[in-house]
Amino acid sequence: MHRHSGSLTVEIDVASDAEMVSLTVKDAGRGIPAQVLERFRETGIAGIGLGGIRERVADLGGELWVQSDGTGTLLPARIPMRAEASKAGSASFAA
Repeated sequence: MHRHSGSLTVEIDVASDAEMVSLTVKDAGRGIPAQVLERFRETGIAGIGLGGIRERVADLGGELWVQSDGTGTLLPARIPMRAEASKAGSASFAA
């Protein structure tokens, strides 16, 4: 079953410099249940949404973190401006 935050708002911040693109998505919803968040941290599996986001960020050579509690969820990601193509395809990111 897919779970949704229930948040009425979302904040999205994007910043970049010569080396890195930073993206942060934050909502004010219910948060991710602790057992789901722990499983995600241990295995990378927490459902289609987070797993897909992490996979796409990784394909571009980046990293994704997940912070969540009863006041919402924060997803910061960092992606290098020049990423090597991944095994999954010819993904690359350049300014």
